[in-house]
Amino acid sequence: PVREALLGLADLGMVRFERNRGFRVLKRSPRHIAEVFHLRLLLEVPAARLAAGAMSEAALRQLRAELDGMRAAGRRPDEALFMRRDRAFHELMLAGSGNLTLAAVAAGLRDKTTAVGASTADKSRSLLDIAAEHEPILAALTARDAEAAATAVAAHLAHTGELLVGQVSAEDGLD
Repeated sequence: PVREALLGLADLGMVRFERNRGFRVLKRSPRHIAEVFHLRLLLEVPAARLAAGAMSEAALRQLRAELDGMRAAGRRPDEALFMRRDRAFHELMLAGSGNLTLAAVAAGLRDKTTAVGASTADKSRSLLDIAAEHEPILAALTARDAEAAATAVAAHLAHTGELLVGQVSAEDGLD
């Protein structure tokens, strides 16, 4: 069980297997975070385009409920609840693309970032600031505007990635 757990941590980029030596715990890497966000941009931007034309009215109502929940959690503040709502928002949008494999891969990429404790919440921006970045995404999806949805998702992910890379660089004394 321990070996399996360590292999799972290796999949998340938290440890590295070294032949004949065991496992080495890895530091958070700005490069790794940048690479993860590059992949997320490659997947989630086209997914937003697809979702704009394919999401049901019920799914759009669920997105609105998640965004409302994010705002409520941001006002408390309840970071754990906020992050669950944020994750649900992204998962609903990705599922709305109709490509469930893409949604699963994107969720795995997100897990790689959260597993190493990388978050901008209340470090580079407030929870309410993060929630506000989701409003243009929801508005574009509701309007069935594929290009606006893609642009809003790209802006949100690029901003988040840039902030995380900057934070981790500063924490590691690399800036």
